[in-house]
Amino acid sequence: MAGGIERQETSLLVSYLQHEEKVITYMAYAMIFGAVTCLYLLITGKPAAYGRYANTKRGIFINSNFAWFVQDLPSFAVPVWCVFYTDAALLSNIANNVLIGMMILHYFQRTFIFGLLHRGKPQPIAIVIGCVVFCTYNGYMQGRYLTQFAVYETKYHVSPKFLLGCTMFVIGMAINIQSDRILRHLRKPGETDYKIPRDITKRSLKTTHRRGRLSSHFSCRSSDGTEAYHYGYHLSHLGLGRIF
Repeated sequence: MAGGIERQETSLLVSYLQHEEKVITYMAYAMIFGAVTCLYLLITGKPAAYGRYANTKRGIFINSNFAWFVQDLPSFAVPVWCVFYTDAALLSNIANNVLIGMMILHYFQRTFIFGLLHRGKPQPIAIVIGCVVFCTYNGYMQGRYLTQFAVYETKYHVSPKFLLGCTMFVIGMAINIQSDRILRHLRKPGETDYKIPRDITKRSLKTTHRRGRLSSHFSCRSSDGTEAYHYGYHLSHLGLGRIF
């Protein structure tokens, strides 16, 4: 009996792996659809109860630093798992290594550095759970695609498109980190309320911060040259970015 169940489970796993690339493609298109829907609802409806709009008097809330760490961790941990604990057949190609490395570096910074330095209100547990689901979904889709299915030419890593994308990533991440630092210091020690920059120099920081993040995300599209996999994430970032 046990042996039959094990054989059935193995058969299902083999069948899934045979169709995994198609599944990941459908996941990417589903993310695009979800992002467009999310963006429409947030633009036309009430603001999400998150960040500046969170009402800490109702519901269950989690410490902001712990929430950021937990919710971003899957987008770091799942690609790392794909690199070290799966066959990762395409990591013999330099382009694949660089692209998955950029994703891991970005989410290392968001999880272990930004998450610990962040100063903000406690986060609603429902939002944190939703972010965990999204980041797990995203980490699996991007991680498996870049390690198993994204095929590039041997010299693709020296092409103008790839080098442009890498440059955009570095610039975007630098803008993002610097903007995070400045915005973080708008709050006095112990403050968690949302702060709006008032002077001309700082007023555009929120927009600059978002441009930095989008630059680092779109750099993957520019470097990669593939279709739905990264568009899905970029559009979802635009949709979820409306929350902030």
